[in-house]
Amino acid sequence: KEGGKVFGTVTDTSGNPIEGAQVFIMDEKLMAMGPEFLTKTDDQGKYLIRGIPLMTFGVRALHDRFKPKDAFGLAVTAPGQSHQVDARLEQGRSLQGRVTDEGGKPIAGAMVGANNELSQSKTTDADGGFSFNALGDRDLDLWASAEGYGTVYLHEVKPDTAGLVIRLPQSGSVTGRIVGERLP
Repeated sequence: KEGGKVFGTVTDTSGNPIEGAQVFIMDEKLMAMGPEFLTKTDDQGKYLIRGIPLMTFGVRALHDRFKPKDAFGLAVTAPGQSHQVDARLEQGRSLQGRVTDEGGKPIAGAMVGANNELSQSKTTDADGGFSFNALGDRDLDLWASAEGYGTVYLHEVKPDTAGLVIRLPQSGSVTGRIVGERLP
């Protein structure tokens, strides 16, 4: 049977089309559905998703420079039904920095997570650098970790901070010998 469809345009707050934004269908539990319900916008910011089964669903539009936008309460109740869902994305807040050891040497491949009303995680580059560009407006909770180092947690970091340095302490090790009583 023919499914429903959803189409629309994704723009910034000035009305400029956003090329390459991901748009996907979510079920009622806010879980992304299969790859057949995921698309990207074209150079005019337009998208189309077809074949949506009879269901209630939401649509999420996101881009790595903008805050995501959701539309909920949509439903396909009959074959061929369509919905136009346009999204105006707000510019996301940013955070840039580096992860180093205690001596200031960059740590490549460290994991860094940033959480406020939005959450992201990234792996540092060869220079220990990381960059987030689609964060929310509230203060951030951060964590950073790497193999061979302790995990560091930072709280109340202001969005749009640049030049943040997270220094990871080298982790310790435990060695020893286990001695037990001989079994009878």
